[in-house]
Amino acid sequence: MSFLYSIHDRIIQLEDFVKILENKIQIRLAKDCLNKIKRSEKFLESLLKRNVLLYGINTGYGPLATTHIPLKDAKELQKNLIYHLATGVGEVFNPIHTKALMLARIICLSKGYSAIKSSSLQLLIDFFNLEILPLVPRLGTVGASGDLTPLAHMTLALMGESNVIYKNKVVPAQKIIKQNKLKPIELGPKEGLALVNGTSVMTGIAAVNGVYSERALDLAISLSLLYAEIMEAKEEAFDSHIGNLKPHPGIKEVLERFNLHKKDSLRFRKRKTIHSNDKISFENELLQDAYSIRCIPQILGAIKDTIKVHNETVTIELNSVTDNPIFISEENLVLHGGNFQGHSIALTSDNLYNAVTNLAIHSERIIARITDSKLNNGLPAFLQQNQTGLQSGFMGAQVTATALLAWIRTNAIPSSIQSISTNANNQDVVSMGTISALKTSECIDRVFEILAIEAMILTQAFELKNGFQKASGFSKHSIKLAKEIRKYSAFLINDRSLSKEINTISQKMKSGLLHK
Repeated sequence: MSFLYSIHDRIIQLEDFVKILENKIQIRLAKDCLNKIKRSEKFLESLLKRNVLLYGINTGYGPLATTHIPLKDAKELQKNLIYHLATGVGEVFNPIHTKALMLARIICLSKGYSAIKSSSLQLLIDFFNLEILPLVPRLGTVGASGDLTPLAHMTLALMGESNVIYKNKVVPAQKIIKQNKLKPIELGPKEGLALVNGTSVMTGIAAVNGVYSERALDLAISLSLLYAEIMEAKEEAFDSHIGNLKPHPGIKEVLERFNLHKKDSLRFRKRKTIHSNDKISFENELLQDAYSIRCIPQILGAIKDTIKVHNETVTIELNSVTDNPIFISEENLVLHGGNFQGHSIALTSDNLYNAVTNLAIHSERIIARITDSKLNNGLPAFLQQNQTGLQSGFMGAQVTATALLAWIRTNAIPSSIQSISTNANNQDVVSMGTISALKTSECIDRVFEILAIEAMILTQAFELKNGFQKASGFSKHSIKLAKEIRKYSAFLINDRSLSKEINTISQKMKSGLLHK
């Protein structure tokens, strides 16, 4: 059952943002926001009465801003803005990204610096609350004047001039507006510009990316513990002194969580103390474990630090005013600037892509080692002990993990360095922030699929090590995780198609429903 979340003039955290999206929580504007919006609206009215020159309100757009537009044509100017920008192509955004871009735009406009009418913003809120989702093509924005093209498609739906998804059906927006006793938006002098001019699409997607990447990392820490227990890792690599002597916050946090979960485990080995006069064979006795085991705190810790920086950056952007021009009514000030520029999101999204790619690399290396009978601490090849050879176990799943990592690497070139001058050289430096955020979203989907394969394989290895028996020595945390995986994927006795199970587990992981 949904409940109301009041948007105040305060910082909205990414966790709350995604919680609203996932739980279908309805939103409303608090009184402080409404008052600021109305003051901004009246300020614009006073400026227009004095014929103050304002970009995009009584001028043309971009390189056409030298043309003065009389006030009698203001509504047509705003309509034409939406029409000429609604040129997106390709697949439409998925529902959570559509909701994210709508909510991000609502938050931006709620700050009261956009000179949008409160009634127009309320219609966008009504669409969000009723889950009337505009069909917004994913391609067509360069992230310079914000996300002009996709936000124009959103606005076109508010005008009742396109299709929407409503109750899982594609229907004309006009029909649904009438059905819900709403009125299509009538674009006033700043309405179109306020709705399309900003970074809300890239920011909404990046906000979701931030929360999903945290979920992926939490799972990776738990899976790494299970992996270390299966491999009977040497304990000293996880000594707290390791983090104290290399005190990156992420390393220390990963170590603390890892050690908290492993505290009741009996599967870690202590290093043998050897004296010079002892006659001991060192054959097959490595002093240290492979890097995928020994460097868990350092690898996952660095990823955690990058996710933290990403989420701090996105939180700032989500709670920012990204319009142009900006109306500061309390100071009688109008500012023409570049807050719509998406470089902050572009750069941090590219960095997040690199971080979660490393999460995928670590996961794939775990999968490779645990399925290799020469390296996996005495387990059968591909974890198949029933007629091995006739049965191939997780051989195919391992190949899929390799293919998924190859996909991630193939698409890893940064988007933020792809600036191409456009708009008659007016937008001569562009961010490509939405492309970066969207690519990172797709990368995170692949990461969850690799983690799902890892989880299935490690759970199989756990059972082959008799993990559910009390004498096995596995931590309670790992036993709980294995039991959770078993709800969606049974022990592999004979070969079967694992595709559906991989998809189910990856979706459970992404939604946060799987045990951490």
